[in-house]
Amino acid sequence: MSHSSFEPGRHSSAKLPLRSITEWAIRHPVWALLIAIAFGAAGVAYSGMSLGFKTKRADLIDPSADYHRRWLNYTDSFGDQSDMVVVVEGENPEDIKQVIDDLGWHLEQDTEHFSQVLYRTDAKAPALRAKGLQFLNTEELHQIERWLDELSRVLKGQWGLFNISSIFMGLRHQIERADPGTSDEPSPAMEPLFYQAQLFAKSLDNFAAKKSVFVSPWQSMSAIGADLPEPDRQELHLMNAAGTMGFLKVRAVVEENDFAGASASIQRLRDVLETVRGSYPDAKIGLTGIPVLEFDEMQQSQQAMLWASGISFGGVAIFLIIGFRGVRHPLMALAMLLVAMSWSLGAATGIIGHLNILSVSFFAILIGLGIDFAIHYLARYLELRHAGEDLQSALVDTATSVGPGIVTAGITTSLAFYCAAFTDFLGVAELGIIAGTGILLCVVAAFIMLPALVMLGDQHTEPRQLPIPFQGRALKRLISRHPVLVVAVTLAMTGYVGVYGLNVKYDYNLLNLQAENLESVEVQSRVFEQSDGSLLFAVSVADSPERALELKEKFLKLDGVKRVVELASQLPKTPSEDTSLLVQAINVRLANLPPRNSSIAQLAGKTYEVEPDKVGIRVEELWEQLQKFPSPLAQAATKSLDTFLNRFDELTAEEQVKLVAAYEDRMTADLLSQLYEIRDASAVEPVTIEDFPETVRSRMVSDKGKWLLQVYPAYEIWDHEPLERFVQEVRKVDPNVTGTPLQNYEAAQQIATSYERVAIYALITVFIVLLIDFHSIKDGLLALLPPLAGGALMMGVLGLLGVDLNPANLIVLPLVIGIGVDDGVHVVHDFRQQTANYRMSASTTNAIVLTSLTSMIGFGSMMVASHRGLYSLGLVLVVGVGACLFVSLVMLPALLTLFSREAPKSHPWRFTDEGRAMPRERGARFQEQEEALPQPDSTVDFTTMDNPNPLS
Repeated sequence: MSHSSFEPGRHSSAKLPLRSITEWAIRHPVWALLIAIAFGAAGVAYSGMSLGFKTKRADLIDPSADYHRRWLNYTDSFGDQSDMVVVVEGENPEDIKQVIDDLGWHLEQDTEHFSQVLYRTDAKAPALRAKGLQFLNTEELHQIERWLDELSRVLKGQWGLFNISSIFMGLRHQIERADPGTSDEPSPAMEPLFYQAQLFAKSLDNFAAKKSVFVSPWQSMSAIGADLPEPDRQELHLMNAAGTMGFLKVRAVVEENDFAGASASIQRLRDVLETVRGSYPDAKIGLTGIPVLEFDEMQQSQQAMLWASGISFGGVAIFLIIGFRGVRHPLMALAMLLVAMSWSLGAATGIIGHLNILSVSFFAILIGLGIDFAIHYLARYLELRHAGEDLQSALVDTATSVGPGIVTAGITTSLAFYCAAFTDFLGVAELGIIAGTGILLCVVAAFIMLPALVMLGDQHTEPRQLPIPFQGRALKRLISRHPVLVVAVTLAMTGYVGVYGLNVKYDYNLLNLQAENLESVEVQSRVFEQSDGSLLFAVSVADSPERALELKEKFLKLDGVKRVVELASQLPKTPSEDTSLLVQAINVRLANLPPRNSSIAQLAGKTYEVEPDKVGIRVEELWEQLQKFPSPLAQAATKSLDTFLNRFDELTAEEQVKLVAAYEDRMTADLLSQLYEIRDASAVEPVTIEDFPETVRSRMVSDKGKWLLQVYPAYEIWDHEPLERFVQEVRKVDPNVTGTPLQNYEAAQQIATSYERVAIYALITVFIVLLIDFHSIKDGLLALLPPLAGGALMMGVLGLLGVDLNPANLIVLPLVIGIGVDDGVHVVHDFRQQTANYRMSASTTNAIVLTSLTSMIGFGSMMVASHRGLYSLGLVLVVGVGACLFVSLVMLPALLTLFSREAPKSHPWRFTDEGRAMPRERGARFQEQEEALPQPDSTVDFTTMDNPNPLS
């Protein structure tokens, strides 16, 4: 390091333009203010007309990212498949269904806010029921044909044969023909006959015992047609397996210009839920789903930011009044900040054109950082006025002395944000550009507005009437007298505390950002615990139903997959020519069925006559036949027949007639019902996707012929480790898989990587700017000490407090760099302007304390938020700014004091603003004047001031 690097007062190229701007503002203060305010008004008006808002997390992602392109391709085919999910909980499934039906009806009527209301699976829709036989395989169709063969005489109209006597006699003859008679063991072909006999025997005996209860004896046919739609159950509700939780899914009609996206629909849905709750006070009705979670997060963020901005602005004002011991100069600083923010709003509209859920926070950033430039400016101005300079000279000297430091600090801070533009995460990049531009505009506003405001506000004020800022004499004396001890203690403390920073982790779980006890979060957790899994699912897109089934099979083999929902498996297998012919043949055979409600007497006509004696005989004959066989089915049938015969014999003849007639009517009605069921499902037109209900079809098959698979995880995937495991597994099956879980995973990774890169890029860029400004590597490194040591101290404190980083508070990295470098630049500039032993000037001390405290109150105001992400952001920034303040106010001045003592004393010159040499003896001017200033508790008569010291 050359000796020249420690020459104080090195000429800055920024001084001459700053002098020119200041002199112009002094000569034309009214015009300067009018021009500034006019541009501010234009910026606000322009943003009001043109500024847009992007409200979804997907808007934060670079559209060119591979994983986001997959998401966009998916949404292009299927739309944004984010359902709002109403969850109804209760003990009685029928009560739950009633609530869901009522809710569904209300939502279906409101097409302005809702679309695709799904609360019943209409797999039993008429179009599918009409083609139900096509869902059976060839063997099942042949079995139906064989059953119809057995009923062929009845189907031809001989219903007089359809009575108990004929049926039992027919069963006995079939058993006799099937019995080989060569072994004690019955032939396997006889088991179906025993089964049928057991069904009729049990049905008849049950009817005799409980005359109002009929059990179908045709259950063999019912087993074949188990997959056929049941005409009396045309709708199935969305329920969990236990029947304690029902679901209704609905899509929001989104208004493009709505800042919160689906806000109108979600608010309307909550109003409907409140209305329905009044009708069902015992039902527990909740609302969740990704749109609701995002909406609740946005609502909380907006409310919190509104409160935080108000508290921040008010808190900054109070601290400025206390720090400057007056009202007039803080009002000047706040006026400058408001104008600069209006410029920044217009710039954001012109450069980016919209705000997103991250970049909207630039207001809070400017309040916390933009005010710093005004504080440094006004602190030096007041110091110069108390040193005896007149108004205009003090303003010019302020611009040329502290001005270069303000410019350097503004450039380095803005570059720290601009570096975000080189990251892959669009939300961070846009925030960086907007915030970086805003910081520069705050610097410009400071040099245009503050000279004009001070010129107008202080032109009739004597120096003795101006407030005396905070001096910090005790701290400066300690550092001046014991720099080695101070450096040793602060380094040891920073190292000790900084080690705890290793305990700080990055929390990927987005639910941990939400407010505690939030309904949508709690409902989502209960859904996972009590139903088939998470509301989050991955999506895979297939080009054909065959490919969809192939992917489903592979997904289900994964340990991390619980179920796969798709529509391809709901289609019948590709029908062969034989299948089509079988369905057509069944349709023809059932074309002329009698009316559904026909009785056996009506069908058989005069040939029908109830003969109880004959019934008893046929039943007893079958009983005797079955007794010969040891088969469990045969023995069960004989037991039921024996019981029936005992009951039958106890009845009177009239009662026997009534019993037989009633049973045969019920048996006939049951048979007709099954035959009609088969006929109604025997349409021969092929099943197409158009046969499925629109609410199901639109979710699972796109207009472009793409087939969707929803892949549900076997475990909760909000935390990073299970989410990463799930993502890696499903990508092994389909590398192009996408969906909300994968978006969350990639975005969280990208946020973390982006902020890390921003921090690295910012440090490199800032250091280059510092080298250009200081022409000294050593001074540049010293200016970086507050963000580096302060950052280590911040991480250590967070580790001690058990606070983790997360996607919301990770913005602290570039912010701490910007804030810390700002402080470091001003301290090093202050050091280079002094001679002899370094002692921080009062204006720099006062400015750093005030800028840090105002930043802490500005960012700390976010700790009032119930949203845990914003709360953590406020907490982390308070800790970070406090750590940088400690390093800037204690560690760095102590190091500079040591360096100043070690520097050679022979160099007799410093440089004036114009670059002219000036005797070194005058270099201690400000230090001597500072010592001569009265302390805040002195006997100065503040009652003579326009703005008396409120603390004296």
